[in-house]
Amino acid sequence: MRDFFKAEKEGRWIDAAHSLDLTGFEPIRRYAVQAAKSMTSRPKTTAQEVMRWDPDMPLAVAKYQAKRSNEGLQSPDLLSREFARVTSVDSLVAMPIDEAAARWLEAKGSKWQDEIALKESKGRPEVDCPQVPDSIAHAIRTEVITPVTTVLGATVASDTVRYVVVGFTRLGDNSAKPVDSPYPAMSPKAITLRKLDGNWRISPAPDMPNSDAFGGSTVVTIRCSMNKNAKSGAQKK
Repeated sequence: MRDFFKAEKEGRWIDAAHSLDLTGFEPIRRYAVQAAKSMTSRPKTTAQEVMRWDPDMPLAVAKYQAKRSNEGLQSPDLLSREFARVTSVDSLVAMPIDEAAARWLEAKGSKWQDEIALKESKGRPEVDCPQVPDSIAHAIRTEVITPVTTVLGATVASDTVRYVVVGFTRLGDNSAKPVDSPYPAMSPKAITLRKLDGNWRISPAPDMPNSDAFGGSTVVTIRCSMNKNAKSGAQKK
């Protein structure tokens, strides 16, 4: 189990995938394929349908909402949210099962979620953002401690199944910060392991935590305009 989280942390996604019960992963891929096909085959939303839900909405706004909805269904990023760098159903179907599982694990991590959010932010209009003081920006980079997944214990193994309990701790180099202390508001989770061909394999689940404790998280970005204050702040750095 610790080897699995270590492989995830180091970005060795294929190695992490080989810790999974890949037979149990196949239904996850099959469901993703079916969901992607049903989304792309849906008829396009019209402005009239949008106004049916909100009769007071101006026609121009309804057209815009319908356009955004239709663009979202056709976006290649729809599938890549679940499988990193996979943009078509055909490529997901043809992919070896261990590679598909590796892409799935990678997509659950915060790094890939950051990449998706950054890419999407480039298509959004700029907004005026309040300038963050240098002291706060420095504190965010140096003092914020992100949670990591830690194995807390395991049940006695039967012939075929065992359960591993994982919790979320916060680890840091700053001695003023608590080390190995529980991360607030995050309850431990149980992960199921099954014995297959003499080896223990992790049963994949959509809500399974990853090495940074944020498996399945969603990252949102804001595109800030480069106003005079922001430019002067950048020049000071």
